[in-house]
Amino acid sequence: MAGIPSIVPAININTSSGQLRTELLNTFIRLDGNLKAVPFRLFATTGPIGNSSTTETDLYTKQLNFNTLTEVGQSIQIFATGKTNANANNKRFKLKLGTTTLFDSGNVAANDKDWTFVGEVIANGDTGQIAYGQFTYDGSSSIVRTETGAEDLGTTLDLTLTGQGGASDDISLYYVKGVLVI
Repeated sequence: MAGIPSIVPAININTSSGQLRTELLNTFIRLDGNLKAVPFRLFATTGPIGNSSTTETDLYTKQLNFNTLTEVGQSIQIFATGKTNANANNKRFKLKLGTTTLFDSGNVAANDKDWTFVGEVIANGDTGQIAYGQFTYDGSSSIVRTETGAEDLGTTLDLTLTGQGGASDDISLYYVKGVLVI
């Protein structure tokens, strides 16, 4: 696989001897340092999943286990894409961690537009986060925000994408994925 460094020296195992267990343990010890640089897909789902009525609706929620982010600089990268309804209603998209809103597009009158969201939640201590996000619709209109949070990363937290509009399905999520970078 591209991006994963090879193990040096090569692994040669004599399976007819008692060497197998020792070689496997040594392999995992050597792999441990290399795996710290490899991204891991934490979640992914497909839709469409639309907002309900005029209320803020959870489009996707991922429960993060306590200590998912344990070191400063570790992060979760998020990519999401979807569509807006063909009407002049305002639409709104948010990213939340626990009870903290880390990204809010504000109201946008995106009429029948494709949209994407790219963002990242970065650990900045046990109870600190830095987050940025870019919500782009129609391929050119972008809303960019940088925020900080103070959620306790030693607890179980929900990472939530929400949508809100003037009618049901004004904003729909078609795909989302999150990548853990440690």
